[in-house]
Amino acid sequence: MAFQQTDSDGRHVDIWIHDLANDAIARLTFGPGLDELPVWSPDAKRVAYAANHNLNYGLYQKSADGSGSEQEMAKSSGAFRQGFWDWSHDGQYLLVWKSGELWYLSHSDLQLKPLFQGNWIVRNAQFSPDGKWIAYSSNETGNWEIYVSPFPAVNSKWQVSRGSGEEPRWRRDGKELFYLSAEGKMMAVSVKASPNFEAGTPRELFQTHLRQSISANDLVSYDLSADGRRFLINTKVNEPNATPLAIVLNWASEMEK
Repeated sequence: MAFQQTDSDGRHVDIWIHDLANDAIARLTFGPGLDELPVWSPDAKRVAYAANHNLNYGLYQKSADGSGSEQEMAKSSGAFRQGFWDWSHDGQYLLVWKSGELWYLSHSDLQLKPLFQGNWIVRNAQFSPDGKWIAYSSNETGNWEIYVSPFPAVNSKWQVSRGSGEEPRWRRDGKELFYLSAEGKMMAVSVKASPNFEAGTPRELFQTHLRQSISANDLVSYDLSADGRRFLINTKVNEPNATPLAIVLNWASEMEK
């Protein structure tokens, strides 16, 4: 598992790797500033991520075993925020979030090209296993919903969710899509992508208890295994022994005493 974690003083965010089989955790990045939104290469040998170095956002990759230095994949966009959503299974393309727009990066020539640009936000985009479709969430209607469009010619779309939806994920065989409803319910939809896209009726799997979003870094809440049977969810944990919050009133007058 690749994940981002804020350090103890809250000043830096870095990418870490958790070996789930051995329960071993290793830090991957050590740069100043913000490293976020890690995605795995198809062969699991590299991790791509966004980094904010000296207030300039860039796209980078690094060997998953930590060897070598990071490599720049796309030039800095200045203060405009960007990051990766997904890496296609054939290794040729990466989906990129760029200031709320959806772009893609060709791994062969490292050129960024736009997919969706407009007065709405597109996020959490994912390639279908065969690379011919992308699922994404968009607020173009005023509510977050899940859509599927062909790739790279995004000239049509199908709405998959009904009533709200965010963070779509494909099952590895491409026959099912998962997403989160506005109430935090894990939803599943049977889909057929060939020759034309078709989606069934969404069904509820279970209620999640997501950690409350506390910053712009909370863009990814969960992931799932290839067979869609196991879920890894950023879950709220109750701490009954936590120190209670204390509110001090008239603190300025107390300092004068």
